[in-house]
Amino acid sequence: MNYPGFCHSKCKKYLAIECLELTKPPYVCNNCKAKDRCIKNKYFYSAVEADKRSKYNRSRTRNATRLTEADIKRLDKLISPLINKGQPLIHIMAQHKDEIPVSIRTIYNYIEKGFFSIKNIDLRRKVGYKQRRKPRKKDLSGYAVQAYLIGRKYSDFKEYLLEFDDDSDVVEMDTVLGTKSSRKRLLTMTFRRNNLMLLFLLSDGKASSVVNIFRYLEHELGLACFRKVFKIFLTDNGGEFKDNVNLEYTKDNEIRTKVYYCDPMASWQKGCAEKNHEFIRYAIPKGTSLGPFTSEDITLLMNHINSVKREIFGGKSPYELLKEEIKHGNSDMKKLMKVMHMEEIPPDEIILTPKLFK
Repeated sequence: MNYPGFCHSKCKKYLAIECLELTKPPYVCNNCKAKDRCIKNKYFYSAVEADKRSKYNRSRTRNATRLTEADIKRLDKLISPLINKGQPLIHIMAQHKDEIPVSIRTIYNYIEKGFFSIKNIDLRRKVGYKQRRKPRKKDLSGYAVQAYLIGRKYSDFKEYLLEFDDDSDVVEMDTVLGTKSSRKRLLTMTFRRNNLMLLFLLSDGKASSVVNIFRYLEHELGLACFRKVFKIFLTDNGGEFKDNVNLEYTKDNEIRTKVYYCDPMASWQKGCAEKNHEFIRYAIPKGTSLGPFTSEDITLLMNHINSVKREIFGGKSPYELLKEEIKHGNSDMKKLMKVMHMEEIPPDEIILTPKLFK
């Protein structure tokens, strides 16, 4: 900090007298014994002032953008319409990585600072979730194990998996409800290895409706193909899944598949299915009646969801991973793709909002 007195600011004829001591360490006058009577230009170090300037410089560097105004407008024109279609930002980054010269964290910062036409409210992850209440732990030691759970509990499932190197053959099964006034619901089957999700529209929540889906897939695929595609199921303890005998065995009493059940209040044990249900809720918000929806609507939703690129798979979508399997000779999955009317949606045409059905 320069401490020259008043002359140089008041008098235009003032000539500064430089001190030679300032040309060597410590370059300031703080410890000089002659500072009180010296008439030369003085420089003092202030820790408070230095810290203030340092913070200002660091903050200015972080808040600045290395892109020009034209670059910002180009990114806004590219990203904002896709966000408004309900596409996740990670999907957009994976599809347009050559056109976006900054990281996903930087994009979030630009949106936060108002550089784009979209706001934080348009980003689902930014809105946040309601805090969930922690459920009370129930003492189940006094209850008898229900018959359908014998040999099919989650502990049995983990023991069964020890026979294999991984859990890539596991299919997680669940249902998604609409409103109480509508008996319709969605049956979901999610493959752990690639997050591919199959969607079926059920007329009600009866166990027989789920059994009918199994029989339909067996009829269309053939029993041998069904066994290869659906080797093992993991589901919850919902009443629609309790007819394990008719799920596991055909009408001719031939083994079709194996079904295991999660522990009570442990939905995290089938996390792939729970995570994929988020995409369903983007297009069919909670509280929406499933009454008006048709099987064609649900197939359309399934195709849009499975075309979304995922960060966990290096920016590839479940359909891209499925096509790789088929390319390497998995004819069973190719047959499933045909039976389920699976079609990949072009990345920029994906819609994950209720507008999908309009």
